[in-house]
Amino acid sequence: MTLVFTYYDNPLMLSKQIEEWKHYPEEVKIILVDDGSPNYPAESRLLDSLTIYRINEDIYQNTFGARNLGFEKAELGWVFNLDLDTVVPATSIERLLKKDLNPQFFYRVNRYKMLNMEGRFSLMNQHSDTYLMTKSMYWALGGYNERLTGYKNGAAFKFKQQMKTKRSRLLEGIWTEWYGSDLIADASPINKRDMEPGMRSGNKTLNFTYEQVI
Repeated sequence: MTLVFTYYDNPLMLSKQIEEWKHYPEEVKIILVDDGSPNYPAESRLLDSLTIYRINEDIYQNTFGARNLGFEKAELGWVFNLDLDTVVPATSIERLLKKDLNPQFFYRVNRYKMLNMEGRFSLMNQHSDTYLMTKSMYWALGGYNERLTGYKNGAAFKFKQQMKTKRSRLLEGIWTEWYGSDLIADASPINKRDMEPGMRSGNKTLNFTYEQVI
């Protein structure tokens, strides 16, 4: 199983994630895609399970292109798509690895809003961009259309429409923890990006250059 996260100038949130990743079973792989961070690029980390890719351009709303890159580089099999402000507890990962998953479905999970750093939480809505699906299903749906990244949530909306053609299930006993910027200052950095509206030219997917950091 591979977990795919996108990163943009949020080293504090990354540090929080690494605290949890250290407790994951060895068979879990993690891909972090740095989406062109101009100030705090993701650095090499001493974590064998972690691979970092860096996109060489700072492109408006390219979170979806970064997800495409993560799925492109993931191993065949199950891929867990996540925002960096969403932590998957090690307990959830251990339970997930024991699940008998059906590749004809994609899966969603419950999400809890963290109210403090001591572990107090409340149930919140599920996030449409948090899902577990096979790599083959993702690309059968076409991935995110990066030509639409110039429109706010344009690429996300199109992919969500495609997802409706597939059946989904809720993963019982599996949950994620969401951290807001009131707890971790850089948890949700997307508002830092300048808007450049309009249809982008080029390829629908992987419409950028990138490099592997580690």
